[in-house]
Amino acid sequence: MTGDHPGTRSAIGRRTTLKYLSAGALGVSLSSSQVSARSDSTATPERMDLDRPDRPIVKYDDSLYEITAHPYILTLSDAAIDRHFGVSSIKGREFESARRYVENLRARYPVETVVTDEEKRFQLGEEARANLTNERRSGEPLLTGASENQTRPSPSEGGIPAKQSDLDQDAFRTTLSVFAGPSSGDADEGSSPQWRINHHVKLLEDAKADVGSSTYFSDWAGEPDLFDDWANGFLEKADAALDMVYYPSAMPGVGWLEDKLIDMWSAVLDVYMSNYMQYYDPDVSSISVPHLQDIGIKDIGGAPVAFKEFYDRGMAPHGRVYTAWASHYLHDVANPLHTGMGYEQIGIDIDFEWNWDPSRFLVDFDHSIDPKHWLHKGVEKYVQNNYEAEFADAFRGDDGAPIITPQFAIKSVADESSGYADDIFHQIMDYETPGDDTPDSWDDDTKDMLDGDIKPCLELCGKYNRQLLVDHGYGEL
Repeated sequence: MTGDHPGTRSAIGRRTTLKYLSAGALGVSLSSSQVSARSDSTATPERMDLDRPDRPIVKYDDSLYEITAHPYILTLSDAAIDRHFGVSSIKGREFESARRYVENLRARYPVETVVTDEEKRFQLGEEARANLTNERRSGEPLLTGASENQTRPSPSEGGIPAKQSDLDQDAFRTTLSVFAGPSSGDADEGSSPQWRINHHVKLLEDAKADVGSSTYFSDWAGEPDLFDDWANGFLEKADAALDMVYYPSAMPGVGWLEDKLIDMWSAVLDVYMSNYMQYYDPDVSSISVPHLQDIGIKDIGGAPVAFKEFYDRGMAPHGRVYTAWASHYLHDVANPLHTGMGYEQIGIDIDFEWNWDPSRFLVDFDHSIDPKHWLHKGVEKYVQNNYEAEFADAFRGDDGAPIITPQFAIKSVADESSGYADDIFHQIMDYETPGDDTPDSWDDDTKDMLDGDIKPCLELCGKYNRQLLVDHGYGEL
């Protein structure tokens, strides 16, 4: 994305709070058409026969998310933890506190791996489960201080195991900064976590060649600025605090809070991805909320909406620009880092402060983000730099996949690619140097993993891209 929302680029940095999303600043709302587009994508596609990797794929078990929304803190090897802290630009007492916090968290909640022919699953071990049970009876902070003003609920009071004290909370956010890489606090002008413009053009050119179309319109696939305010200005911001009037002693409904969290998460994605429309995660993201049940959010991202809009418009005569734009969003969801591990990539932490009086209930959402741009950019550079050598044969072909509905097509590609998000994220975090977004220097095992994981995603994307062209009257299969 070459065009940014005003004021958002400079807002991203180490320990930066998205104040324009906090209570008393800006509320965020989705239009009814955008909300309904999420529910239109509920059908589960059949699993197609693709050239998938013949090895176990890393998966993060749901049990890890009972402890923290950033489970890689628990799953990475000791050597990886040393590497991340070793290159961090954070120093002094803040660094030492975060390091001690991570050691204590990993000691309290050790993980185990269960390996089958198909997956390598990280999950809480027996000791960790026993400790979690004890914590839910009588919590104990991971970091303690004699002068600490304790304000956070323990797990026994509905609190989050990884953040039981104010010191825990501070150390946790410093830890997220460490994992963001040594330059996470620097300005990152011109950086955008998505395929380069010319890569979208190349993919569409290959799809057109496969169906025998020579019509000129591929360049439009790579110019997001032409998507106008409908695509780029997806979020409608309005001055409002996240609060509600209620009868005395009443708590807000879970549905109300879920809507607010979806709005907040959508806005953060809009900043990180440069455009919320370029992302779609079909899996459930669980957000722990003290005093309430965990909130599960599914179908986050606007790619199904964008693809449907431009697929439908492309059916009309002279609609080739829309065919190119539809192709753009189809390509986006072939990237596993556009369909999963978004919470972990962005390095987001959400904190809740509850206040109420006899007539009013107020929730203050305090967010910080420490994005791992280096990881996301490194993956996309690798695919782009090695497309002809490693991936073109997977993307290209002579068959298509029926587009039953536009949302179904996006969901099919996203379901495939999201299945590799844990694998890619974990491998890079475990083996590569934080901040290094030059994949030529990455470990050979990491490169082999990327080859195997991304080929089936591009293979399926190619099938739908060819079908899209044929449906719009460009070429034949």
